[in-house]
Amino acid sequence: MKIKRELKYATFEYDEDEKTILIETRTTSDAFKNIASASGEFDLPRPINGRIKLNKVYSFALLRFVIRIAQRNWFRKVKKAINNDLECDEDGHEDIKAFNS
Repeated sequence: MKIKRELKYATFEYDEDEKTILIETRTTSDAFKNIASASGEFDLPRPINGRIKLNKVYSFALLRFVIRIAQRNWFRKVKKAINNDLECDEDGHEDIKAFNS
């Protein structure tokens, strides 16, 4: 059984019988758009830039890598913005009333 997902600039395909993942990237250059529009054909498929086929060992390693990066970004602490709305007196000292309000 094959599972295939096509995006604008990439195609991902998993073959369950062979236990492989195929990744294809497509060109993003404007030169291709100019050639296609000059010939009058606007719905041409983009040419393939690169293609890689991973066996089950490398597929699993790629999966672990992607999950690790996703978890790292998910659990990253968000820095809170510093509130600069404190009232200061003439000497530049912050007013204690601002902390209590």
